[in-house]
Amino acid sequence: MLPTWGKMTESQTARLVKGLRAAGLSYGKIGDALGVHRRTVCRWSQGKNQPPSAIAINQILAGMLAEKEAENALSLTP
Repeated sequence: MLPTWGKMTESQTARLVKGLRAAGLSYGKIGDALGVHRRTVCRWSQGKNQPPSAIAINQILAGMLAEKEAENALSLTP
């Protein structure tokens, strides 16, 4: 059996950033909302880096995603 320590999983931050990207936000817009450079957000989505305070950042990203999804749902309503 292979050890599990070599297996990488996608971080919550990466999933949230990818969700925001799918909802139509650019790395730049996400970065502007968080006060970080767009390349930093890109690195988070690729799993290359993690934010220093991931819990706080993830709460902000989750709120942004919920807001964007609500906006998108309202725009689909006739």
